Amino acid sequence: TTRIEHVLLINGGLFADGHSHPFMTTPLLNTPFGAMGAAMAQHSNIVFDSMLKPLYGKDYRRSKLTTVELRETEKAIRRHKGARFLSQAAGFVDEHKHNSARWNLQHIYEDYMMHHGITVHIVGSTEDPFEYKQFDLAKKRLGSYYPNVKMERIPGGHLATAEQAETLAKMIEALTREGTTTADFSKSAASSWANSS
Repeated sequence: TTRIEHVLLINGGLFADGHSHPFMTTPLLNTPFGAMGAAMAQHSNIVFDSMLKPLYGKDYRRSKLTTVELRETEKAIRRHKGARFLSQAAGFVDEHKHNSARWNLQHIYEDYMMHHGITVHIVGSTEDPFEYKQFDLAKKRLGSYYPNVKMERIPGGHLATAEQAETLAKMIEALTREGTTTADFSKSAASSWANSS
């Protein structure tokens, strides 16, 4: 039997009232003009680059982001006409608001996770323009459940999964070790929580 013991969430839409997407990103993508841009991105690297680059942190864009990385990401998204779907996918914010009572991490944790011994590890990025409010709301609504709910900010933009892949891998590895239910899931988790509270 498979049993979920830990959940790690990064830069996610945890609460319907926490989305902070700038107009020129998801809201614009969710329009006829955005649909046209998404269709163009299916074939145009220039258009797709303009969509992807803002997802990375400024320092990463300036010093580490390469054309090779962009092309690999674009290739993966374009499979099965995925770039064209981006405009439709942008409707998830409205869908989240429509289902705000059910798609609410506080309710999910209090109604289910805490009763089944599931620990939650929330990671936010320092430069994420899309979901930065989510982390603050999580501290406010779930902070009292520490250490079973842990939170940590890491450097980077919305695509911290690419920028901080090694850091996130270490967090996941820590979750698999024995005793992680009561132990910190990264060396800096406790100090990070204390400094951000």
